[in-house]
Amino acid sequence: MKKFQFHIILYKLIGMLFVGLFIFYLQKSYFDVPKYGDLPALIFLLMFEAIYLILPYIVDKIVISTMLILYTVYYIGQRTYYIFFKQYIYISSAFDLFGEAKDYSNDFFRNFTSKEILTLGLLILVLVLIWIIGKKKKYNKLCIPVMVLSSLIICGMSLLLVEKNNKKLDDAYLDPFFNSYTDSDNYVYETIPSSERFVELFGIEEFLVKDVEKNILKIQEISNKEIEEIDEFLNSNLPCESNEYTGIFEGKHLLLIEAESLNALAINKDLTPTLYRIFDEGLNFTNFLAPTLMGSTSDAEVMSNTSLIPVNSGAIVSHKYYDNYYPTTLAKGFLKAGYPNAMSFHVGYWKYYSRDKFFPNLGYDAMFGPTELLIEPGSSDLEMVKPITYITVSMDKSFSFWITYSGHQPYTADSIDKEGNENTHNEYTEYLKIVKDYFPNLQEEVQVYIAKNISLDRALEFLIKNYEIAGKLDDLVIAIYGDHFPKGDFDDDTIYEETGVHINDTPFVIYNSATQGQVIEKNCTNIDIMPTLFNMFNIEYDKNTILGNDIFDDNYHGFSFNSTWTITTDNYTYSLKDGFTNLKIDENKAKKEIERYHLYQKISNNIFKSDYFKRLNNDAS
Repeated sequence: MKKFQFHIILYKLIGMLFVGLFIFYLQKSYFDVPKYGDLPALIFLLMFEAIYLILPYIVDKIVISTMLILYTVYYIGQRTYYIFFKQYIYISSAFDLFGEAKDYSNDFFRNFTSKEILTLGLLILVLVLIWIIGKKKKYNKLCIPVMVLSSLIICGMSLLLVEKNNKKLDDAYLDPFFNSYTDSDNYVYETIPSSERFVELFGIEEFLVKDVEKNILKIQEISNKEIEEIDEFLNSNLPCESNEYTGIFEGKHLLLIEAESLNALAINKDLTPTLYRIFDEGLNFTNFLAPTLMGSTSDAEVMSNTSLIPVNSGAIVSHKYYDNYYPTTLAKGFLKAGYPNAMSFHVGYWKYYSRDKFFPNLGYDAMFGPTELLIEPGSSDLEMVKPITYITVSMDKSFSFWITYSGHQPYTADSIDKEGNENTHNEYTEYLKIVKDYFPNLQEEVQVYIAKNISLDRALEFLIKNYEIAGKLDDLVIAIYGDHFPKGDFDDDTIYEETGVHINDTPFVIYNSATQGQVIEKNCTNIDIMPTLFNMFNIEYDKNTILGNDIFDDNYHGFSFNSTWTITTDNYTYSLKDGFTNLKIDENKAKKEIERYHLYQKISNNIFKSDYFKRLNNDAS
């Protein structure tokens, strides 16, 4: 009779101990215990243990090593991504943005702390220990049933924990602001309006499960009921109404500038006098907020060009839905109004964010990059603006969308030293000296950020001067908005102490030398840019194809949101965590508005996923 192989069980138990301790360390070091407890984390730990226990020798080492490496990369990646973007990323989004990730690689590794070094060290130690323990030996018939039974017991425990976790969710406490589905924790669990709030409530493991469930395993078709919901929602939009700004810029040139990472920090009377003048003498929207969403700059472009909100479920719109039908866009609106071209300019490569496919579909029929403009990739904004000026100033009227580059990270002096373009290197180096003299106490990253933005200031100075020489300055409208706040591990308190502005103050301005400046305090965001410009240029459009509003409409009481889906209007602020604050209107009225705003994400998601406007167009024909 064969003896029971105790040494094999001992080998498995020792390996399970190493695996369990490391996973326990990882879970406790990187995330706080969520509101609904850490049962999902425990379930993951038990899953690792069961897989390691049941697999045969060598296979167990290979599989568990791979799983531990992926799990560790996921944890460190999510932590680092959160530092930059104040949200957590979906796996599908990470793959979509892989090509763009190299732009952040230096900052990623610079944000490695002693915790990451310790974590990687412990991971290597655990992997070594797993591989050196145990000897290759065939399991006998007594050993296999014991390990299978043990694994089944662990799996059973996991299932009981899953059921217990689901029961906790079903009994979720509804927040005290009002007892409706849209403000329950169930709503956050099912729709994930904010990845940050989701992780606070349910944990990073549950976020991973939902990500895999929604974006990798399931491809959900949009139902007829959901299509009808879109119909009903869009048909209840505020109607277009004329106001004092209607048509004031009709027939003029428009240069719409999406300024890379532009922040109020870069608008300084002494360092950037032209930018300062534009914001001081223009229509300055002081409560504009550009949310930093999963697709970053590309999502800002989607909102500004379509007045729709990008999906929040793991897909990058410009990658996945570039060939959808978009009936109302900035480019199509200006072309329809008789402008000869809809031009877009960028010193980077159009393949980033699939702009080479997405922008033509938006209606841009002339796209100018480094190759077309005969300049080097990565050239400064000052170098880029010269061909833009020469092309547009010679036209009777023009519409141009310029995606700037100088404000892009990395924000290190070393990155300037390594700048391959000699003119750009010399330009940034000169500006950095000026900033260091002006703000000697700011951290280097902030000094470099400001220095790079001086290039945008000098670019605008060149543009204005040349339009003035041509006698066309009064016919030029410049609209500028920041695509998102500067990304990096900035010390906001120190920045505010030194400069009086916060790192997340994203600006928006519309400037024309013949139009009197004004401070506009209404809350607004990217989706309002297109309808506002259409009103000012007297361009007709179908209001039932967008989500935004004309900022100057008296019936519009403002709307902005951030990555945590905290909503701000002129009458209140509402967050998923704290409910209403600064409430200035009747609470019941505010609740109805919030219910509609909560639908923004769902409606917009379903518009993209179903290619709603193409379907609508096909039905009409």
